[in-house]
Amino acid sequence: FEAAVQRNTGRLDPAGTTLHFANSQAALRDRRFHKQMIRTGLGLYGYAYRGLEGEPVLAERPALRPVVRWTSRLVHVNEVPAGQAVGYQATWVAERPTRLGLIPVGHADGYPLGLSNRGVVRVGPCLREAPVRGEVNMDQLIVDLTDVPEDEAGVGSEVELIAAEAEAPNALGRLAEAAGSSCYELLCRLSPRVPRCYLGAEAPVNPEQAERGAEPETVVRDLSHFRAAGRERRSHIAGG
Repeated sequence: FEAAVQRNTGRLDPAGTTLHFANSQAALRDRRFHKQMIRTGLGLYGYAYRGLEGEPVLAERPALRPVVRWTSRLVHVNEVPAGQAVGYQATWVAERPTRLGLIPVGHADGYPLGLSNRGVVRVGPCLREAPVRGEVNMDQLIVDLTDVPEDEAGVGSEVELIAAEAEAPNALGRLAEAAGSSCYELLCRLSPRVPRCYLGAEAPVNPEQAERGAEPETVVRDLSHFRAAGRERRSHIAGG
């Protein structure tokens, strides 16, 4: 890039040309890459450090916090015997008596089909891990609650689909890798049918909700939630 700029110095208008080529990870490596502008992209959402390996890396690395936390709730719990197949195509079969939970979120909401039998969620106040079992359906997915205490995983218990901690087992980056995808895709595929509710003084208001005088949480069934926390803004998505 710099060699190309040098070759074309005489053709560039210093007053009208902005030099930039650094995305989030390049911006985190060395200030000499910053030029006159940087394209922070994924760094705005707190995921730029994942995959950033090797040198150089800025000595004063800024603290980036993942903005997404997506939660839902268990709407059904059922026990099945050993040998019971689960989900479309019977891609998972219980090897022991198993307690399963149903979550009203699926690939139509943006939870990847690629996480079938690969994803993990966290359940209840202690955030116990529960693996996804069977195929992710359009509107629901099934998780294994057998190793989660029953008093922490009943109907109505909160389920964390995507964690806001970068090292959590269900962090966005880890889920993206398990699904053979990327943070970019998983963020973009969160469905418009899942309403956003922004919290805070500067929060934007959905015009339809404002006209109806409804709180964002009441627009649809309060079954799944998406939360994003920026410097001064928090957002919350509720959907069914």
